[in-house]
Amino acid sequence: MFIRWPQGERSVEVMEKYEQNNGLPRCLGVLDGTHIPIKAHREHPEQYINRKNFHHAIQLQADCNCDRFFRDVYYAFVHDARLLRNPPLHKACENNETEMFPGDLCIIDDTAYPPKT
Repeated sequence: MFIRWPQGERSVEVMEKYEQNNGLPRCLGVLDGTHIPIKAHREHPEQYINRKNFHHAIQLQADCNCDRFFRDVYYAFVHDARLLRNPPLHKACENNETEMFPGDLCIIDDTAYPPKT
């Protein structure tokens, strides 16, 4: 099985399932980040302290579909909002917006991410 962005008939199925199961209309996915604790790196350990300043961590961002399967996973040592700009998913969305989000379809995320069209 390959991870693929929903298009055509599949995007309609995803959208309908999100609305039916979660009350989220016009939704193609959900996006969020989490901190994964790690041991402090020997060189420059201060670069791995998370934004809440309580432990060394890497930041993981994941996009999930309506069946709770991951479609995109990306990690880095940055804040949520900056993390959004770096992964291939963001670049694909910006370069193919009308193809990936026909009409007014969207991805739901939390307030750590900046508003985007």
